[in-house]
Amino acid sequence: MYRLELHPDAEADLDYLWETDPDGAADVSVLIQELAGDEEKLRAMRIHQREEGRLHFSRLLKYHIWGRNLWRAKIAELEDEECVLAYRLIYGFTMETSVNYLLAVMHRNTGYEKNLLFVERIRRACRELGIPGLPGRESH
Repeated sequence: MYRLELHPDAEADLDYLWETDPDGAADVSVLIQELAGDEEKLRAMRIHQREEGRLHFSRLLKYHIWGRNLWRAKIAELEDEECVLAYRLIYGFTMETSVNYLLAVMHRNTGYEKNLLFVERIRRACRELGIPGLPGRESH
């Protein structure tokens, strides 16, 4: 059975979001609850370019090139599925377990690869959680 676990950094992101954008935080919180309770969506989180309801899952390709197993979920708004929320869920997982780790909640305009604090934070979280590099590739 698949499950979703929130890394403390993602929890901190959500806390910050409640302070700065309560409506966005509410939407993201509903989504996290949706994901945590839906086996099919949790499984879909591991399929590149998969759409599941109002969610779209895809690899963070630059990180895959670097050898990290990192993904993002784009979210359509509750009221209007044609409109995309301003936030992305950044997550990773290991193939050996059924746990999807939510690592960050990021604004969609944030340049993931160019934000050095984000890159270091994600590297640290991956080491902590044992999220490996991809086979045959060096992890940075």
